[in-house]
Amino acid sequence: ELFIPDDGMLLLDSDMSQVEYRIFASMANSKPILDVYARNPEADFHQIVADLVHAYKPGFSRKDAKNLNFAILYGAGVGKTAKMLGVDENVARAMRDAYFAAFPAARRLTDLASKTATDRGYVKTWFGRRARFPGKQRTHKALNAAIQGSAADVNKAKIVELYGERKRLGVKLRLTVHDEIVADVVDEDAAGKVTELLNVQSIPTRVPLLWKTVTASNWAACK
Repeated sequence: ELFIPDDGMLLLDSDMSQVEYRIFASMANSKPILDVYARNPEADFHQIVADLVHAYKPGFSRKDAKNLNFAILYGAGVGKTAKMLGVDENVARAMRDAYFAAFPAARRLTDLASKTATDRGYVKTWFGRRARFPGKQRTHKALNAAIQGSAADVNKAKIVELYGERKRLGVKLRLTVHDEIVADVVDEDAAGKVTELLNVQSIPTRVPLLWKTVTASNWAACK
């Protein structure tokens, strides 16, 4: 509630919808998943994965998919995955096997990122920044570094775009937190124009990166 706009303005909060998972899908380049996004750009990644895995493991839920997606992206092993899912390791291993059977591109991408980090000591983000792994340590985190770094690339690029159009749009940039941009706008019309600019797909990807915007009298009220 301490974060408020200037007098007579609204506080705007924009965040990228499931950005890490959409970047993951774009990097993985899995046709079944890309086909879903082509039909519905606003599709939910966790539900897409749940639907794919269900064919290999009946009863596999969106919650299961969300937990496994998180585990895969963050390089969690079977033990940690089991704790996240609230199951024993044998069940967790079977769920991971079904996940990779349904989504083999995820395993290939994870293995490639780890091998790249091991072989050359770093992986690159979309904009070419390097996430380094000195001594070939913790290379199981390589995919996460590439994805998180690419999400930061996109966020910064959009901030630059907004800054260049700030006067025309009637926006005053405040701060950025993770995948959110917080700003002042003169009115709801300006907020709409900000949302339109953010949703212009100026960065080539296989999966659209979408922004959702809320306005309120303070930052807490945007949540």
